[in-house]
Order: sequence, then C-alpha cells, then structure tokens
Amino acid sequence: MEEASQEPLERFNSLLKVVRKADNDNEKFASLLIITKMVKADVLTQQQRKKLFQALGLSFPLKLIANNDESDTSQRQMLSNLGFSLLSAYSSVEDLLCSPELERAIPLTLRVLEKCLELPDSSEDHDAFDTNDCMQFLTAVATTDIGCKSILRHNGLRTLVTLFNSVAETETILMLWCILIHLSNYDGSTVWEDDKDIMLVFLENVSLMMKNNTSAETFELMSQLTCLLNTCPLTSSEFYFNHSWIDNIATTVLNVLCSRVSSEQRNPTLKLCHCLTEKYKFKWTCKVQDKNLASLLTRLALVEIKMLFFKKDAGGTEWESEEMSLLLSCFALFEAACSHIAEYDQERDGDYLVFSFQDIQKLCNSLQETVSLVVEKPLSALIETGEATHFLTACLRMIGSWLNVEYFATSEEGLKIVTPALSAFKLSVKLNPYDSVKAFTPALLHYIDHPRTKSTVIDSKIMSILCELLYEHEQNLPLEPKVLICQCLMALCLETENAQQFQEILSFLMEKSIKETNLIIMFYTLTLSLMLWNKCATAMDSISLRDRLFKKLVTLLHGVHATKGSCIEVSKKYLDIWEDVDQLWFIMVKEFIRAAQSNKGIANIAVETPFPEKVKTLLTYCADSSTEPALSYGLLDVLFSSLN
Repeated sequence: MEEASQEPLERFNSLLKVVRKADNDNEKFASLLIITKMVKADVLTQQQRKKLFQALGLSFPLKLIANNDESDTSQRQMLSNLGFSLLSAYSSVEDLLCSPELERAIPLTLRVLEKCLELPDSSEDHDAFDTNDCMQFLTAVATTDIGCKSILRHNGLRTLVTLFNSVAETETILMLWCILIHLSNYDGSTVWEDDKDIMLVFLENVSLMMKNNTSAETFELMSQLTCLLNTCPLTSSEFYFNHSWIDNIATTVLNVLCSRVSSEQRNPTLKLCHCLTEKYKFKWTCKVQDKNLASLLTRLALVEIKMLFFKKDAGGTEWESEEMSLLLSCFALFEAACSHIAEYDQERDGDYLVFSFQDIQKLCNSLQETVSLVVEKPLSALIETGEATHFLTACLRMIGSWLNVEYFATSEEGLKIVTPALSAFKLSVKLNPYDSVKAFTPALLHYIDHPRTKSTVIDSKIMSILCELLYEHEQNLPLEPKVLICQCLMALCLETENAQQFQEILSFLMEKSIKETNLIIMFYTLTLSLMLWNKCATAMDSISLRDRLFKKLVTLLHGVHATKGSCIEVSKKYLDIWEDVDQLWFIMVKEFIRAAQSNKGIANIAVETPFPEKVKTLLTYCADSSTEPALSYGLLDVLFSSLN
C-alpha cells in the first residue's frame, strides 16, 4: 500500500524536474500533459498542485492560452487546452484561489470563450476546444468575491448566458448554473437590474426548455432555477413578471400537477412554486388559461403538509433537511392562499382574480383542518419546550395568515386557538420579532375586537411585550411592524376598561414619544400616549414629564397645517407622510381636547403658545365648515375661547 501511494508522488516529482529542466518545449509539454492527466484523476495533493504553480507561475499557462503564432489549428488548440488544464489545477488550490495573480486569467478566459462562441459549429477550432477545464476554472474562481467581481466587470455574464444556450454537455450546464448562482449571490442588483436584458433572455430559454421537455431534466432545471431566482432582489422582480417565461413555467407546473409524478419530481415543483409565490404571490398562477392552478396548488400543499406530519408520527424524531424544506415551502403556499382570501374583496375587480368565491368555499374546511393539525402537532410541543425556534416562527406565520382572514379568526376554530397562538407569539418574538409581528398582529386585532377573546388577550400581558418590541428590543424594528404594534396598542386601549392595565406603560411610552424622531411613529406614539393619559392620568406623578409631552404635542399640532392663497394645506414637513397619519391627527385633536378640559396645567401649556391664534387664523381659511380640518380647528377654538 505504501509503495502504491509513493508511486504517484515520485512520478510527479520526476515529471516536475523534467518541466523545470527541459531542453525543449516538446519535452516540457509531454510532461505537462501527463501531470494534467494526474490532476484530472485527482491523484495530486493540494501541496503538489501548489508546487506546480511555483514551478510554472501564471504567465506560462496564459501564454499557452493566448498563443496565436501556431498555424496548425489542432496544435494551437492543444496548447490552449493545456493552458486551461493548468489553470484548472491552480484554481483547485485554496491558497491560490483568492490570489490577485489568478484573477489576471479571468478576462483572457472570457475572451477565449467569446471567440469560441463566434466560431461556426463545423470549424476545427470549435471542435478542438475543450470547455471543461475552462469552465472548471471559472466555476472555482466564482466561489470568491474577487472572482465574481472580475467576471461581472469584464461582461462575463453575457458570455456565460450565451454559452448556456449553445452547449449540450450536462457537466458544462451544471457548472454554468453554479457560476450564475454565485454571481447573483455576490451582486444580485448587477445581475438582475443592470443586466436585465441578458437575464430575461436566459429565463425565456430555460422556461422553454422546461416546457418542451418531459424528462427528469425538467425537474433538475426547476431545482437550479429555484436557487437562481432566490437570489433575485424583490426590488428587481417586478420587471420580469410580464414576460412569457412566467407563462411557460405556469404551464409546465400545471402539466406536472395534473400528471402522475413521483415525490422526487413533485418536490422541486413545489419549491419552484414557493419561490415564484414569494416574489409575485399567486398572481403568477393566472398566467395560464386554467384559472384553477392556484386552487390546485393550494390543495396539493395542504395534502403534503398532512402527509409529512403523518410520516413524522409513523417514526423518527427529527425532521430531515429535505422534509423540512418541503414543509416550509408548503407553509409559504398556505400563507399566500390565505393572503389572497383576506384580500378577496379588493382583488375582485383587479386584473388577477386568483380565487373565485366557489374556490374559497371549497378550500375553507381543508385550510381549517390543516391549522388544527399544526396547532395540535408541532405548535403545542414547541410551546411546551419554552424555546424560541425558527420552526416555531414558521408555524406562527402559517397560523397567523389563516387568522388574518376575519371570517376564520372569529370562527369557532379560530377562537379556540387564541391561547396557543398568543403563547407562540410571545415565544417567537424573542428570536424573530419582525416576522412574528407581521404574522400575528392582524390576528391580534381580530382577537382584541371579539368579546370572547378580548379578555384573554388583555390578561396575557401582551401590552408590555408590545411596548418592549416597539422601543426596547435589541433588534431595531423597521417602520411597518412598529406601526402594526402601535395599532394593536391603540386597539387594546380602546377595548380595555381597567386603567390599571396601562399605568405600567404610560410613563415609559411618554418618555419614548418625547424622544421619537420618526414622524410616522411620533404621530402614533403621541396619539397613543394621549389615549393612555386620558384613561389613567390620575396615577401620573411626574409634572415635568407631563409638561414635556404636551409641549411636544402642541408643537406638532401647531405645525400640521399652513395657509396658501385662500385655503389651508398640509405643511411641507408632514406632506410626504400625511396619507399614513391623517386619521391619527383627528384622533389626536379630540384626545388633546379631552386632556386639556380635565387638566388646567395642560390647557395652560397650549394657551401660552401661539397655537390658539394660529387656530383662529386657519379657521378663516376653511371655506367648507364640514371638512375635517374645519371641524377639528373649530373644536380647538371653542376650547381655547373657554379658557380665556
């Protein structure tokens, strides 16, 4: 055994000596041909490949590739292939892969590929060119940031897509997929936005290959396309929607779902559907004449969820990665279906009617049964552990999407799961606050509004959790979930009679409102602080905190409107956000009047500012006394007049 392992090493060393000391090129080339064969046979170690680089450097293989002096076509192409074999060997050495030296070979490699693509298929150069080593080199360098940057900078994406459309070798096609995915992972905006014309051609060609191919290759293409599409930024996705590649894929998916296929074939189909649905919801399913595709896809996802849980019950304690991936894809399809059902009234007159009313009626029972299964099986077990996991968040998202439909949330089954749903939310926000808030706050609003579940929500101490999420969580939440949290807190404030519930959070919220800089959240938190103040102001001890809050509030109210010509308009400061806060302004005015009427100190804060005079001025510019500004300023004027 030891002699056998020593033989390749000794042979390599002797060949390398010949390369270093060769008297002529023929001797050197002969030895190099044998060495490159040893590389391809995976006989050489990383260290031996590194020695090869040290012996030859980069200039030698580049010279072979760029050789244009040789008149003999076969000889010229043999030298070029040898150069690429050496590059392929170099790129398999981890220490060399990120070196600036190796990067120098990328533009030359792309130029050689371009020239090859320009040659007629019948030419000698075309037949003699070996793309395998060339592609192995590009595939290796594409795994590095420096390699991806160089390929994109030298317009390599167009070359690679053109090559994809012209080659038939499976190995080359797989390497091309690998490179494209790496490039898009490195810089998705360049790939999908700057080179959108190239990518659109690519998507059209791939979708036609899938549509016209009934073999196992279709499902391999689905898997690769899913990986690539997952790298496309949502901001770039819309451009690609109204093109024929979506139509081709929708037709292919429909044909697959209506055929007898194995789970190995069905699974990549569902994952591709998940990917498209993440970007386009179920609108992409409307690209085929059969408008039942969305309904068919939803029913299949529900069946798969049940089968996966049945399989889990039959044996095994841990989910396999492939099973979990499929389950999460089915969860996402479930969420999309519920989202479209929740928006049914708004979608009915639009271009994309995903579900008919009859479709929704047929799906209702199956959707409810699946939710009950998820609550009974994984959710209860996950809650018992008291541990926040990503799978718990996935279950919460799935259940939350169902509860987002008011009809489902207020059904008997929806009301039954309020306790486990709240428990899951309180656990999930510790790990995934953004997803948890977006998934569950619509359901929370339904539960707060319903008489049978309102007390359960209030008793769950959810208010302090929501306040902590709003301001104290280690992950600073984006605007959208913060607005949802404020809406839930306002709904709780309106529905809760017991002021004691709010005393713990009033001072905290007032302090945060004073320091808030985001104008939209400032409107929400000031309005909420006013509502809480009017519920439990008697328990408020800090006069200083009160004065600071109401001074900021009066300043905001004073600056909302300005005069222009013979009318009033929203001030420039608030114009961009007015659509998001105009309803809050009216509530804020009413709550401020309540507070000022019940507390002379608050009234004095307003009277001592120019605000009362501005109110009188604005009223003279309100031509229509029935408008909301006229009514609000009229009420404020009555308040200030009574204080004088």
